[in-house]
Amino acid sequence: MLGTAPAVNMRVGGSDSRWFRMADIPTVVYGPTPYNMGAPDEYAEISELGIVSRVHALTAFDLLTREVSGA
Repeated sequence: MLGTAPAVNMRVGGSDSRWFRMADIPTVVYGPTPYNMGAPDEYAEISELGIVSRVHALTAFDLLTREVSGA
């Protein structure tokens, strides 16, 4: 969507994905860049919300159409 590679980093307990990783299930968490995470002035750029929404929607569409087509 952006024409660049996503930044890869490890979150420390900021999502439920840690429970899947503890069960040896690979996970990916994708969302807007969190600024001042956990602070009173935490925020995300509004411009990133549309991009994140499109990535989530297109990923779901891709996964669902693969299931339907049997690919």
